[in-house]
Amino acid sequence: MMNLLRGLDKVSYRLVSYQNGKKSGEKKGTQIIAEGMAVISIPKGFKGQIFVEAFDNAGNKSKEETPRGFVSDNIPPEINITNNTSTTYNDADGNKLYVSEMSFTVTISDYDSGIREIGYFQSAEKESFERKGTLIDNTGYKVGDVLENGWKVVEMDHNLVTKVTKVFTFNSDDNDITLIFDATDRSNNKKENVQSEKITIDKTAPIINVEFKSDESKNNYYYNNNRVAYITVIERNFDSSLIKTTIENKIGRVPSISFSKKSNFEHVAVIDFDEGDYIFDISGVDLGNHAAVVNFNGGNEKLFYVDKTKPRIEENFETFINSATRNSFNSDKTATIKITEHNFDPELVGLKIFRKPAGEEHNSEGFADITSEVLASSRWISNGDVHTISLTFSKDAVYKMEIRPEDLAGNSIEPISTVVFEIDKTPPIVKARNGIFVSENNTEFVDIYPYSRKDDPAPTVEFSDLNLDHIRYDLTVYIPDHTSEEAATIIRPVKVYLDEDKDKSGRIKGNIFTLPNFTKDGVYALELTAVDMAGNESLLNLNTYARMVEQDVLAYIMESNLAAKTGLYSFQYENGEPISKRPDNFSDIKICAFAKNDSDVEVVLRDNNADEIKTDANGTIDDSIYGFTIHNLILESRFFKENFQDDTDIELHLTVKNDGNRIDLGTMHIDNIAPTCELPKEFDSWHWYYGEKERTITISNISELLDESQCKVYDNGKKVDFRYNSDNDTLSFNIGKGWHNVGISLVDMAGNVNNVQEKRNIHVGFFWLWIIMTISAILITVIAFVVIYNIRKIYRDEEDLALS
Repeated sequence: MMNLLRGLDKVSYRLVSYQNGKKSGEKKGTQIIAEGMAVISIPKGFKGQIFVEAFDNAGNKSKEETPRGFVSDNIPPEINITNNTSTTYNDADGNKLYVSEMSFTVTISDYDSGIREIGYFQSAEKESFERKGTLIDNTGYKVGDVLENGWKVVEMDHNLVTKVTKVFTFNSDDNDITLIFDATDRSNNKKENVQSEKITIDKTAPIINVEFKSDESKNNYYYNNNRVAYITVIERNFDSSLIKTTIENKIGRVPSISFSKKSNFEHVAVIDFDEGDYIFDISGVDLGNHAAVVNFNGGNEKLFYVDKTKPRIEENFETFINSATRNSFNSDKTATIKITEHNFDPELVGLKIFRKPAGEEHNSEGFADITSEVLASSRWISNGDVHTISLTFSKDAVYKMEIRPEDLAGNSIEPISTVVFEIDKTPPIVKARNGIFVSENNTEFVDIYPYSRKDDPAPTVEFSDLNLDHIRYDLTVYIPDHTSEEAATIIRPVKVYLDEDKDKSGRIKGNIFTLPNFTKDGVYALELTAVDMAGNESLLNLNTYARMVEQDVLAYIMESNLAAKTGLYSFQYENGEPISKRPDNFSDIKICAFAKNDSDVEVVLRDNNADEIKTDANGTIDDSIYGFTIHNLILESRFFKENFQDDTDIELHLTVKNDGNRIDLGTMHIDNIAPTCELPKEFDSWHWYYGEKERTITISNISELLDESQCKVYDNGKKVDFRYNSDNDTLSFNIGKGWHNVGISLVDMAGNVNNVQEKRNIHVGFFWLWIIMTISAILITVIAFVVIYNIRKIYRDEEDLALS
């Protein structure tokens, strides 16, 4: 505004604007003077000169006045920060990370009123500094001048500094570097807190230190405890995902790794290696992609084996224990050892095998180590972690074996050993009879004691073996019985046991058998087998002694064995009762007869009426013993099949005849007639058993003794239980509620079969009652319908008649 005198009218003004020191425009105008004042509006941002002249009411004007320069400025200086360096990396906070030198260019400008003051300070993790200020005077500068703190004058407007610049360079490792700027122009407009982007400088490679816990290894690379690795990464710009651990475990779990922050520059992790075969390595980079320097310490860091498991062994050493044979065996014995172990070494299994001669004491003395000899023909076979060896002991000798396996990591188990055992495959042999040495193959012997030898000692048999345990004997004596009412001589077998054989086991200790009670005439059939501790048996020695001091003829059925049901016992029970047999079910019967020379021996079958049936039994004759002939006869099974084809049920005595003498050897029952029976009258097809209770069906008057194990009862095609009572000749079974188709098969002791015709559609229950009731209901309904119909018809007929 401008002060004016009374009577003033107006002012005239010119606004001449300049840009970069050059006139850029002019604006003219007038304003009325009121109360000595005139108001001129200056445009925002005007920079230039104002020219004014005043006029009074008489039209007089003043001289044109100007204040030389005028600036209208309310805009603070501009601060521009330019990043001169590019990067593809970022630190953990997302800030740009530089792996080499970088710089910012900072430009501050104010083209209106010029720059008066500049200030900046730095914030960083390592190197920060307080604000540094630079004051700029209004005169005395030119473009290119370097101001305090390195600012360079770039542009001026006359005497005003309008633009300055500075390059800030960073080349030392630091994080979170930030520059903060402020600037004030000459109109006192101020720009504050202009920040550069936060950056990180990292030119240093990370360091990875791997320290393994100190543990003693076995066999260079093997450990029997967990291995622990302590990992330390020294790096400010750390990212755990950039640390790469290569851990290969061929047999187990791969351990995990997790880092924790110890400080900004130190990060630690622990790797616990449990059981496994490990290949290990570690590498990494920082956020600036610097490859880490890796330092290992502790030995065997990249290849090692952790094995905490003891070897597991499976063996069959228990099969070498047999208290009954005192651990002696009569065949090859194979020891099978299976070791389950990942880190297996056959040199560490601790296998030892010892031997001493056969027949020696089973104690720990006198053994020789034959491990290498045995292993020369056997080797370990590996299948993965399972390692097997088979050791066969075939030579007669006394052995023992022990093993204490250890793996490569030093894990071991307690020793395991077999008992002392013996391989003895050599059977006992017969050595002498009656004190006279005989060949070991002389196993069948027949001797006759006539009157001239009546005072000879009882016969003896001697066996030989290193480990003889016992003699098994079977002595059957056939003594003639002359007490029969029919004046026939009967010879029945009698099993005889020695006095020392208290439990009648048929075995005695020692190596010599002496025939007992050899004082009565008869046949003494003696079977001897010598058995050693390993169970080897001598050849069966068949010794037959016939004492005929007072007897002219003797006979017996050979190979009569009650347990095997051979000889006499193939057709007769032990109590003398005959066994019912079909004609086609007989076996050959071997008969041995002793008679004087030049006398005939004949085999016949005699019935209870003394009628005889001649047989065609024949065989061989041995007359090598002076004065006597031995007849070995066979009555073949075909004789019965050919001569008893018709229905037969007969009891016969097997008899040997010689010069008027007769000896009965046994009784047989020939039966080829099927058993018969009586069925209950109501037990028939389509029979109805009223009610739902279980019913018992009893078959009676069964004509033959049944073989219960062969009889069968079927109900609806399935076998059902039954009850057989031989005392009252009945067979019973139960049927329950429902429909039944019943079949019965009766088999007697001779094997004859009666298949009772199947009874079909037998019913137990109320089925037929319901049928009867249903039919009755239908009939009643029909009858009622007919009656009602007829009554109605009669009514209709009467009505029709009345109407007509």
